[in-house]
Parts: sequence; C-alpha cells; structure tokens
Amino acid sequence: MLRKLVLSLSLLLPLNVAIAQETPKGPDLKGTMILNLSCYDFMQLKEKMKNEHNEIPFLSSEGLSFTMNMIVKQFQMAPHKMYLFANPTTYNYTLVFRMNDEVGCIVSTGGNLGPVVKETPL
Repeated sequence: MLRKLVLSLSLLLPLNVAIAQETPKGPDLKGTMILNLSCYDFMQLKEKMKNEHNEIPFLSSEGLSFTMNMIVKQFQMAPHKMYLFANPTTYNYTLVFRMNDEVGCIVSTGGNLGPVVKETPL
C-alpha cells in the first residue's frame, strides 16, 4: 500500500518547485497565525519518530517561513527544510521543519495521510 501511495504522490508532485513565493497582501490576506513550535535535536527527533511511532521520512523539500526572530525581536524570512514522516501501516504523520542542520521543529501531526483523489468543497 505504501508503494502505491509513494507512486501516486511522486506522479502528482511537480518537477520544478519554486522555493520562495510572495506572501499574500491586501484583500487576498485572510489573516495571520502565530505558532509556538516544539523544537528538538533533529537526529534525536528522527530516531524517536522511527522507534516510538514507526514513522519514517517520506517526503522532503526546501522552503521559507516568515518567522519572528526572538533574539533580534523582528520578523525575518527563515530558510528551512521540510520533512514529512509517515507511518506506512497507520497513515499517521508528523510534519517537521529542519531550521538548520541541528534543530527540528514539529509543525503538525495527524492521521489519514493519503493522496487527494477528488477535492470536494468544504
């Protein structure tokens, strides 16, 4: 089943991905959100995902996030890598931003991971 999921996602992912996109402004902006992320040593977090949750690295990408730098007290664009860890049996997942080579921050966890077959209006 995991092989089918990997194949489905790999066929759907675009070959050329723009890393930086302009932040929406004006009437298109519907609001902002402040997140408080739990951050750990990335390699220890990766081992914990595997050993305790049977989640393995499934997808990765590079991106930018508009974040508050608490040291200099101002907003900055922060480059990061994104990893999606997935459990091939339960379809649970953990989304992690790797902010540098050492720090991994958990952005989201959830279940029912799978391809979008048909999008329906909410």
